Amino acid sequence: MERQSIRFRPPRVDMTSSIRWVLQRAFGAPVVDETLATDLTPEEARTAVELAGRLGLAARIGARQPRLLLTRELGEEGAEGLRALRLAVSASEMRLDVVAEAVARVAAQRTVPIAFVKGYALRLLGVVAEGGRGSVDLDVLVPVAAVEGLQTALVEAGFRPADSREREHQLPPLTHPSGGVVELHRLLLGVRVGSLARRGKSATLDALVAADLLVEAPPLPGRPLWPGGCSIPRRAVLVAHLLAHGIAQHGWEPHGYPAFRMVADLIDLGVAKEEPPEGAAGEWPWILAAVGEELTVGEAEAARRLARQLRAGDLSAGEADPEEEASAALLHHLLAGALDEEYCRSLRFRLVAQPLTDRGAAGGFVRVLRRTLVPTRSEMGRIHGKRLSPAGYLGRLLLRPADLLLRAGRYAISALRLRSR
Repeated sequence: MERQSIRFRPPRVDMTSSIRWVLQRAFGAPVVDETLATDLTPEEARTAVELAGRLGLAARIGARQPRLLLTRELGEEGAEGLRALRLAVSASEMRLDVVAEAVARVAAQRTVPIAFVKGYALRLLGVVAEGGRGSVDLDVLVPVAAVEGLQTALVEAGFRPADSREREHQLPPLTHPSGGVVELHRLLLGVRVGSLARRGKSATLDALVAADLLVEAPPLPGRPLWPGGCSIPRRAVLVAHLLAHGIAQHGWEPHGYPAFRMVADLIDLGVAKEEPPEGAAGEWPWILAAVGEELTVGEAEAARRLARQLRAGDLSAGEADPEEEASAALLHHLLAGALDEEYCRSLRFRLVAQPLTDRGAAGGFVRVLRRTLVPTRSEMGRIHGKRLSPAGYLGRLLLRPADLLLRAGRYAISALRLRSR
């Protein structure tokens, strides 16, 4: 596969024994025979635990691999650390269950159909190990005409609105009294379906209904059926949205999304199997067409190939030349995005120039620029790592253009340094 088929130009990341261990334990088959444990030095084991956290794979490893094996490879402290992260993710999953039931109840009262998407759809499908996939919020697709009314109804039911700006594809997050967060989506940004695709628009819930791309939401184990009107997208839609989200939307901001989650979800959805799940054989061409405006065929194929390699325990992409092989470029991009701060800074230019949007290149650029220049008070606080008073926010806002110029200079220097490596 030609290297030019993928947008990223990452530096080569040294495939250390710790990185290899993390990838094999996160994506390869569970190791049931302790005699096949990998011998890591104490320093390599500590590094492996740290890397698992930085790559967003710690809970997945803890959920997939036997505890005795992890104890033998990482020591008691390292294994216990992964177990604790898995328990924290399990608690988060249960909190989101409460949020999902509350949203479904309010939506049913208002006869608003909803579809659970992204990570929670995978949870309902039962394809992820318990405690193995962290989700910071519940993503719910709502008909465009009803989304603002449902947002208002949820606030009236006790959800708290966040100090965050509305986005093209979703409303500001809402926090449930339990602490769980929900985001109501208008669109599956980057997925093109039916008549909307011919107009360059992303899929809405109504478009998915018209194309018969939704199925009834399966109940959680031991819980009652969902109220009428709750659904999830078919697997092909979930895969298409995953690719658009992981590559086109968040490819330029690796700190905003744990990028290896895309690979994990592709594996869990069956995309990496040599013999795909029943009914999936004809899905891939549909997926390529659905994301064709945002991704090249080479990018989608690179993601599928990388998922297949990692599922098989094949780490050859890590040793291949990222200048020549697309799956190698994608793997090194995912690694460097989490481990190479200079590479992360160099990507931020492209985020402004190439946002994922239905508004066209100019409209998307203006929208990103406006959000960058005038973040909300809570967003500004996250940028600077502290809570800001009203006066402090105003001061930061006045200094924002100068701050952005300094940051842009650092990003440009990082990009130039990467080219000279």
